[in-house]
Amino acid sequence: MIHFILSSTLFQGYVYKVSDVFDLDIICDTIKQKLIQDLDKLQLSFLKEKALRLKLHYHDYTIIDVLSNPNKEYYICECDPN
Repeated sequence: MIHFILSSTLFQGYVYKVSDVFDLDIICDTIKQKLIQDLDKLQLSFLKEKALRLKLHYHDYTIIDVLSNPNKEYYICECDPN
């Protein structure tokens, strides 16, 4: 399993595990949607609203890096909201 971890002010440490990765942009979208679903299940509406506005990105690694080293943890970062 490949571990993607959020690096975010409010959601630091949220982990998304996946066995196959084809596109890192899709991973960013998917981790955001999974976070929103989890917050919705927990009825955390304030945090859900914050998560809806998240803009996520990755840097310092490529899809080749992830596929070559799937046991490493990869961070998905929150864009500066300004």
